[in-house]
Amino acid sequence: MKITYQKIKLELAVTWKISRNSSDIKENYIIKIQNGDIEAYGECAPNIRYGETHEIIKNKLEEILKIDTIIDLQRYLAQSNIPHSLECALQNAHYKYKKQNKIFQDKKGPYSTSFSIPIMELSKIPSYLEKNKGFDSYKIKITNLADIKIINEVRKYTDKKIRIDANEGFLSKEDYLEFDNLIKNLNIEFVEQPFPANKTDWYQEIKNKVNIPIMGDESIEKEANFAELAAQFHSINIKLQKCGGIPQAKKLIKDAKKHGLKVMLGCMIETSLGIRDALYLAESVDYLDLDGPLLLKEDPFNYIELKNGNLYF
Repeated sequence: MKITYQKIKLELAVTWKISRNSSDIKENYIIKIQNGDIEAYGECAPNIRYGETHEIIKNKLEEILKIDTIIDLQRYLAQSNIPHSLECALQNAHYKYKKQNKIFQDKKGPYSTSFSIPIMELSKIPSYLEKNKGFDSYKIKITNLADIKIINEVRKYTDKKIRIDANEGFLSKEDYLEFDNLIKNLNIEFVEQPFPANKTDWYQEIKNKVNIPIMGDESIEKEANFAELAAQFHSINIKLQKCGGIPQAKKLIKDAKKHGLKVMLGCMIETSLGIRDALYLAESVDYLDLDGPLLLKEDPFNYIELKNGNLYF
């Protein structure tokens, strides 16, 4: 067995601006496991929010490249503390290797995903929506109460459902409750992670006061106390990149539903390689937010097709 990797540079279609940062380029890693005639691939999309720097990824890759048997890889994955996005790439490649790359053969589509609107100037919103029309729902990135103007501007140009993602931007309960009241009649499905993940008491206090359901995102990574999460949120966002891959995502989805939580399958900025892996679990969740390759100027792979706002294998 041999493990190799390639670092890829992905140019974004527009500047990706959210509450905590902005970027025009994303650098991911493609991991390949080769054993005889079987080749299996996984994608690693590091996220600095979870302490995943390229230096850390490269240091771990030096360890991983020394692994030369499937048994040793399985042992490494079971015992090592590695960045979740890198674990995701390895676990997904390993999972597909074990299944001889046949996990997608009965999958087709359509799968309805939301499409993201990053923080941008109001004047750019009409053309952005015109260029990216046809989706059943749109996800608007905001920072705080001041960005109500972005939501109102988007609502001028589409009557489709809106999802809101604050990426931990709100710094007071009062501001958020005012915001919640302002959006209650705007056909909003849910709001993701308004407060920092450590504000568990804030979430517990407002959960039953809000008009619009709240979804946890940054509050859940690989491990989860679903009793605590259910006291804070109405739903959660599970991403393969932050939970370590397909096997752990399957477990998290099952456990979340046992606690009455709805589940969205989300993504980072990924190519269609990573999104195809996520779509494998699409039938087991309530919402999909898998627009990663749609946010790129060019997808280096061709695993997913977009037609009429839906994703197909």
